[in-house]
Amino acid sequence: DGPILRDGKPYSQLAHLAEDVSAFVGIGSILKKSGLSVPKLYAENLNDGLLLLEDLGNQTIIDNDRKPIESRYKKCIEMLGHFHGGPFEKNVPLNNDKIYSFCFCSCFNYFLQN
Repeated sequence: DGPILRDGKPYSQLAHLAEDVSAFVGIGSILKKSGLSVPKLYAENLNDGLLLLEDLGNQTIIDNDRKPIESRYKKCIEMLGHFHGGPFEKNVPLNNDKIYSFCFCSCFNYFLQN
């Protein structure tokens, strides 16, 4: 994982880098089951942390001057409304015999701390 840099932690932990890809795959599965579009997963090896994904392209929600593109922000809001408007699966099986459990609390706590 690299040398210890500060507070007994390597760079990956200080920078909050993902330690594995299970959360990405789990959240993608939850979003897909709720009817939202997610990148196609062509191949995966969760134990080794490898994914082969569909190309997401190079478009963003801001323009070249870093100004918001209103239509894209509106689409994001629609998608969030769709996601939060109904029940969704919170526990999904992964291909490494684990269950991914999504918890809004842990996500919110992370953003409140940073």
